[in-house]
Amino acid sequence: LQYVIETAMKKAEEANAELPEGLPQWIYDLVPTPDELRIALLPSAIIAVAVMVMIICLYIPSTVSTILKYRCGIYKSLGSDEFQLYRVAVDTIYMNTSNAVYACLGAGAL
Repeated sequence: LQYVIETAMKKAEEANAELPEGLPQWIYDLVPTPDELRIALLPSAIIAVAVMVMIICLYIPSTVSTILKYRCGIYKSLGSDEFQLYRVAVDTIYMNTSNAVYACLGAGAL
């Protein structure tokens, strides 16, 4: 996280240095300074990580509960004749959980 912020700050400093002289002031105001980037990126990164952790922690109990309900027969799998097949194959739900975790990580990284 610190590396990303430091890299963005260096890029902003380079962008500010490369601006030619004589441009209108509003153009200089559009290019962020390193301090502006730090002020914007640090809280947003902390919030993104906290939200990702919270979403992951919410997925785990829900998934386990659903698996156990299928295993115990509480969910009748919509009255299907192939309930025993669904009941045995419900272990593949872990693939959905891992997809959800990686989706959260990817969304936070963006």
